Amino acid sequence: ARIECFKDVSEKINMTNYVEHMTDKNFEENNLALRKKKKKYKNRYLTLFSDGAYGISYRSKRNEYFYYNSSGKLIGIELKTITSYPQKSVMYDADGNLDSVRLWLKNNEQFVFNKDKSLSSHWIGNNCYNEKGELIMTRK
Repeated sequence: ARIECFKDVSEKINMTNYVEHMTDKNFEENNLALRKKKKKYKNRYLTLFSDGAYGISYRSKRNEYFYYNSSGKLIGIELKTITSYPQKSVMYDADGNLDSVRLWLKNNEQFVFNKDKSLSSHWIGNNCYNEKGELIMTRK
């Protein structure tokens, strides 16, 4: 499965396609919605993480997910390449470099592999575990 995950994965993406997402243009609105624990807000879905980072997926482009630090600066882009289970998505950093590949077995379970193909983490529900099975992060 790990080898198959990296098949046809680009090492880099063109970030000029994502210039408008380098900072969260709705930072104040999104921050308020997240504080109120809203997961759906206007034209987007929001996810807050225990480290203060958050993600946005726009309803018009459900195959793209944008991750921001707590100040609203882009830290990564996740692109879904396979949309039926098992799903595959590829994560790139803010410079467009390959960060990781994610394999979604079902909607509440995913494996994350680093660019060197080693296991980074395993999400089950809202909990993220490292390769030793230790809890390292949660989704709120």
